[in-house]
Amino acid sequence: MSDIDSSFEIVSYPENFLSGDTSMSEIEDNDVFALLKGSRSFVTDEVDVAAFEAYFESESLKVGFELIESEIWEEWLELPVKEREASYEKGKERRILAKAVEICKSEMRDRTDEVGTYCLTCEFKKLCEFEKRPYLERAKDALKSAEKKGESDLKYEVEDPKLVDDMTASLNNRFPLMNTESNGSFYLYCEKTLPLSRYEPEFSGKTKLYQSVILAKRWLKLSAAEKQVYYDAVERIKLIEDDVSSRRISFSDTLDALSFEKTNKLCETTKQDRQQFMNNFPDYLEYFYWNKPSMPKKAAQQQLPVSPRTPTLTKCVPIDYCAITAPKISIVAKHRSKFHVSNADVYAVACFKREYCNHKDGLNDTTIWQRFIGLTRIEQEVYYKKTHRITRTHKRYAGYKTTYGSKLWLNKVETKPWPLLDIFGDAVDNAVAVFIHKMWQTLAKEFRMEDLPCFKATRILERRFWKLSPLEREGYFEMGQRAREMKNELDSEHRKLNPVAAYDAKRNRSRRQETEALKFESNVQKPMKPMWSELGLKKKAFYIEQAMNARKAFVEEFPDVDQYFGFLLNEVIINV
Repeated sequence: MSDIDSSFEIVSYPENFLSGDTSMSEIEDNDVFALLKGSRSFVTDEVDVAAFEAYFESESLKVGFELIESEIWEEWLELPVKEREASYEKGKERRILAKAVEICKSEMRDRTDEVGTYCLTCEFKKLCEFEKRPYLERAKDALKSAEKKGESDLKYEVEDPKLVDDMTASLNNRFPLMNTESNGSFYLYCEKTLPLSRYEPEFSGKTKLYQSVILAKRWLKLSAAEKQVYYDAVERIKLIEDDVSSRRISFSDTLDALSFEKTNKLCETTKQDRQQFMNNFPDYLEYFYWNKPSMPKKAAQQQLPVSPRTPTLTKCVPIDYCAITAPKISIVAKHRSKFHVSNADVYAVACFKREYCNHKDGLNDTTIWQRFIGLTRIEQEVYYKKTHRITRTHKRYAGYKTTYGSKLWLNKVETKPWPLLDIFGDAVDNAVAVFIHKMWQTLAKEFRMEDLPCFKATRILERRFWKLSPLEREGYFEMGQRAREMKNELDSEHRKLNPVAAYDAKRNRSRRQETEALKFESNVQKPMKPMWSELGLKKKAFYIEQAMNARKAFVEEFPDVDQYFGFLLNEVIINV
């Protein structure tokens, strides 16, 4: 039985479409189809979207994996009337259910669960019909009220004359879809004619998709001269956008770090530039509108206290190893990309998600992975078979093995550090990662690893870690913290271990200072500092010597660096 009672009716889908009058439902004209197939976001409203999503979800469940939306969209447009009618019925149920869940959520003030760890839609479906009925009735009334108010009608931004004199106001395109769609002139025609045409009897009771079909047929019947008006308008919009991008007609993005005097000077310059733009394009308000400025960045920053620079080195804090217990979320679920998850695993989990909970505001990916990991091996194999994929374990850490150690790092500038194990910000995750790295080869001897999913093998080692005594875990916690401290120091800018990175950081700081100074000068362009590849040998030698001295100091401070890091060739330095 459907979750939605069949007595609920929504009039927002095409009346003639569902009643049997399909004169405007068949999309047989190839030219009309060509205009619609590449413009899903433009020619659909929420009713059409719900119908398409229902069809897309059903097709994905049939094949067991996610399909390409653009291909299914074209397939959906070519469906016979009865099949498309079924998708609108399912879409109607989806809209009512989503609205009912929204109403239910607004009344659940005492919910303390973290967002993404529970799905209210799934919980709502578990209610009995008597408990769901009040919410469904209210959802039906809310959708009908929204339709009567005409909330889905196209609305233009209301122009505020005062914003023209506000130098912090930004200029926005009324027709931004033309920048991403191929048939810009047709979309401009729709935007201009639909607000008036939709009140005609021919448009009554139809969704935006079928209104767009009518407009597409009208567009194809226009003469070349009538279409040329819209072609010229599209070119005019592009010309205005190019001119706007070449001018400073707003300075809201530069208020930070400017004094009062400099702000006033910049305001005068912006006012002159904006006036020149409006003189060149007196018709710009037909295609653009001024947007109200938000709170100036500088004012917002002045309210915040300046925090002192925090040291890069992470200090070791005492940890009560006896009190630490296994977390609810597996390290595999939290950091799945770090553990060489194969495409077969990803497809299997995606298939599981579609059947378990595929709601937009439902369970997040971490929770879905945690639920999938909790399944038995037999239950997981069902989803691998549905996706027709075979999972193979990667040879873990094979890419991390290197013959280069810190001695070569001190002698060759073209080497860079590379972690031998996964390093995270959380101390517990770091300790588990160290244990997995140390014990991986031991596990490989116990199992036939090529037939064991990589995340499954990682999960086995994770469970073994939490079976260790607190004293045994203490050593892995210390090694994890040590690895994190080294990584922070290797990544820190003040160490200057990489000559290219050290020079680029200095070059960027100098460029920001010069840009700030040029804001209040004439159009004098100062030469920018050269890139690393453009430097002479003497200047390069200075930064290389500086990096080699920094590396020696680092190895003296961290003599055990070879236990956690290997060193690979740095292509950036080699290529220059």
